[in-house]
Amino acid sequence: MEASTSSAPAAKDATLAAIIAKVYGQSNFLGSCLEHVAGWTRENGEATFIYSPKDSFFAELLKNREQQETLRTVCAEVLGQPVKICVRLEMQEVEARVERPSARQRAERDQTVEAILKKFDGTVLDVKDLSRE
Repeated sequence: MEASTSSAPAAKDATLAAIIAKVYGQSNFLGSCLEHVAGWTRENGEATFIYSPKDSFFAELLKNREQQETLRTVCAEVLGQPVKICVRLEMQEVEARVERPSARQRAERDQTVEAILKKFDGTVLDVKDLSRE
C-alpha cells in the first residue's frame, strides 16, 4: 500500500506537477482546473484531488465523466498503475477525519447484533470491518 500526500501547491509536488503537465498536453481546460488543487493523496489505488472551498467550482468541473476519464488515463500513465479518481473539498476531508466509532463499537450498537446476543446469551469475540473492503 503506497500513500502519497501533499498539501503543497502543485509546483512543489513533482508527481502532481508531472500529472498536470501531461494533462495540459491533452486538455488545457482540465489542466487549468488542476492548477487550483490544494493537495492530493494517493492511497489504495485511488488518487484524490483536494480543493479548498473557495475553488469548489473547479472541483465540480472535475466531476464530469469525460474529465474524470482523461484524468484517470493520465494518472495511470504517470503513476504506472490504474487508479480511481476522487475529487473532494477540504471541508469534506476534515469531516472524513472526524473519529468514527470502531467496527466493534458499531457492531455492539447494532440492533440486530444486540438482539442475537440477547437471545443466545452471546458475546462479541471478533469483529471484521467490512466497510473498508
